[in-house]
Amino acid sequence: MKYENSGRKPTRLPRPRTLAAGVSLPALMVTLLSLGPIALWAVPTYADDSPASPDADQRTGGLEEIVVTARKREEPLQVAPVSISATSGATLEQAQITRLDNIGQFAPGINISQSAGQVDTVNVTIRGIGNADPILTADSPVAMYIDGVYLGRTAGALIDLVDIDRIEVLRGPQGTLFGRNTTGGAINVYTQLPAQKFGIQENVGYASNTEIHSTTTLDTGELGNSGLSAKLTYRHHQMDGFIRNTATDWANSPGADQTNEEFLAVHYQPVESFTADYKLDNMNKSLIPDFYQVTEVEPALATYFGNSPNVGGAVFAPNGISSSRLNTYTDWNHDRSYDTVTGHSLTLNYVVNEAFKIKSITAYRSMAIKSNSELSNSGQLKGFTSPCPVYFGIPGCSVPESVQNVYLFYAPYDHQRQHQISEELRSQYSISYRPDQFVANGQFRPIQILAESKKYKVRAKKGYYVPKQ
Repeated sequence: MKYENSGRKPTRLPRPRTLAAGVSLPALMVTLLSLGPIALWAVPTYADDSPASPDADQRTGGLEEIVVTARKREEPLQVAPVSISATSGATLEQAQITRLDNIGQFAPGINISQSAGQVDTVNVTIRGIGNADPILTADSPVAMYIDGVYLGRTAGALIDLVDIDRIEVLRGPQGTLFGRNTTGGAINVYTQLPAQKFGIQENVGYASNTEIHSTTTLDTGELGNSGLSAKLTYRHHQMDGFIRNTATDWANSPGADQTNEEFLAVHYQPVESFTADYKLDNMNKSLIPDFYQVTEVEPALATYFGNSPNVGGAVFAPNGISSSRLNTYTDWNHDRSYDTVTGHSLTLNYVVNEAFKIKSITAYRSMAIKSNSELSNSGQLKGFTSPCPVYFGIPGCSVPESVQNVYLFYAPYDHQRQHQISEELRSQYSISYRPDQFVANGQFRPIQILAESKKYKVRAKKGYYVPKQ
């Protein structure tokens, strides 16, 4: 038997050009990550280090600079030597991108969609690598992070994009810095910090399907000279279904949604070298999931379930069996699914000196989903069955068949719960080395750094210049 998901496809927006990652950093950086293998690499350098003229961006139309942390340290997108696409929160807001499953319009090679029949469960693939199984025991090969906190399951991971600072999409295996599960890639979502000045912002919108959304944001600004500031956001979203269920009204048809979310960000910086950031996100959602449409049935099953009305059951496949998408359908099972997701995180940053930094990310997240799935959309089917049919041939077991409730597939209020506690301790140590001896023909040449018995030895690659002894 085959099924086809009848969910909506998002409106495609023009995809911006992807910038090629260049290199211009005039220093060699060596990063040591704690709680993991030591990673050593050299950053290529070039001679064109003179600052651009103030009106250079204006002449070229303006190029937005995005700072990314794809390598667990801050660096401009243009110099990060990884396959990465980054989009700022301002760009997402301007394009009216409000859900995670729409960011594929800005990043090539990625596809994000909602799992049919599930609430807030995502199917993510990068370069064709992904996992569509929504069960809690399945790990996705594409890792997802919010403010550096790993989301352990794809269930409940279809987040709304509120107060977003930037989104980074890393393509290809990222096991060195992001763990063994990132064979396909990683998605990093970073939310905004509180503003330094007091402000209140209200955003209200109305769309088709009686869709209404409202986002209210309050920034306290810095409280006196304490270094403490906070941002509080409340978001409400509601809409009717997008496919009419003739057995009920639009408000209880597939896609009907009622969502309430709260976000809190607290920033504390008592001194220049230390910051503490606490963030809270809480979502409560009530949703009528997408329905399944029967497109093909084996003759034996069609005969068995087709006999349901003759024994007092509902009509099998009342919407017909068709491979063409239906605009309306009839389904007596229109119970809502519920999703509650809560996350807490505390990020501490301490700059010991210009070369040594320490970062700690402590987090707790919980998720509870009550979903309701029924594939046939046929109401209550009935048929002759037995817990021990004679034709099974089990010795001593011959319970006569009788009319009972039968199901093509039915999972009423499937409960899924998850609690996760995580701690990441990271240290970063940088060494800069740029002698004049590495200038040749007006260009700086890249060198290679090797680690040998607790000391660093500089050795040049073939064809490159080395300093005189």
